[in-house]
Amino acid sequence: MLNRLFVVLPVLLCLVAFAGCQHFQPREEPQSTVASWETPSQEPAIGPSEKEMEAMSEKHQSLKKQLAEMRGRVDSFTGEGEPVAPASGATTEPEITGGCPACIDRERLTNALRGAGLTDLEVSTTSEGETCIILSGKVSFGAGRADLMKGAKDRLSKLNPVLRDICPDVRLRLDGHTDSDPIRKSKWSGNHELSQARAAAVAEQFVTALGWSRSKVSTRGFGEEIPIASNATREGKARNRRVEIVLVH
Repeated sequence: MLNRLFVVLPVLLCLVAFAGCQHFQPREEPQSTVASWETPSQEPAIGPSEKEMEAMSEKHQSLKKQLAEMRGRVDSFTGEGEPVAPASGATTEPEITGGCPACIDRERLTNALRGAGLTDLEVSTTSEGETCIILSGKVSFGAGRADLMKGAKDRLSKLNPVLRDICPDVRLRLDGHTDSDPIRKSKWSGNHELSQARAAAVAEQFVTALGWSRSKVSTRGFGEEIPIASNATREGKARNRRVEIVLVH
């Protein structure tokens, strides 16, 4: 029994010593594959780079060009772009619109016309709601003609100081109208062209004889499109043959 103990005991001691060595042997720490926190991070650049600045500048120029093109298109619709060529017989000025000036008192204007002896000139309202003075065609033009008769020139000469007194800053738009009878024996292609020519004749009288600036006078022609009386009677046709002197801003 003792012999066996002397044999086993050294073996057990050797095993215990070997196990102790394995337990106290320092382990090799695995190296981490991620060590971003151990190295100082690179600080981001402040502001865009030179290349980015160039790209931004090119984009800005492109947007400016597009904006200019869009403004040009808008101007072409609003009439602020290139002027439109006038119709045959029209004045070279752009069309004047803008409604009746606030300074126009229709009753005062009517009384002023009577005081000037212009009882045959009627103060009325256009189809667009503007104040106008009707110059009758039957006392202003010969049949199928656009030359102002002497009586019409005299009426305009008397009307001129009335307009300047009532509203010095007023501008004029001359709207020509005819009856419904077709053109047969004159040089005009139709009533629309005749009405435009008659409006232009009145405008020219205001400019050349009465001292109005061309920038304050414009014309339009409507032919028989806007009657103010029936074209079924001679009296109605006579009323429809007219030039409306429209008072606008």
